[in-house]
Amino acid sequence: MAKENERPKVVPFFKIQERDFHLNIEELSPVEKLSFEKDNLMIAILDTINDGVVTIDFNMRITSFNRAAERITGY
Repeated sequence: MAKENERPKVVPFFKIQERDFHLNIEELSPVEKLSFEKDNLMIAILDTINDGVVTIDFNMRITSFNRAAERITGY
């Protein structure tokens, strides 16, 4: 757990650039394709809503921020 005056580390998984990530979806199994499609749908929804969404893990570490949360918090 983070110390009281320690700033939490932000891990923005929404910042993946297409040029940095190459995946041939045709090489995935049917289960992997479904998971990939569901993840992309979730990212698209979270990235376009106007509400700030921040997710944390069980250790209270921030695991993701959507764009609205970035605008609201300034991160």
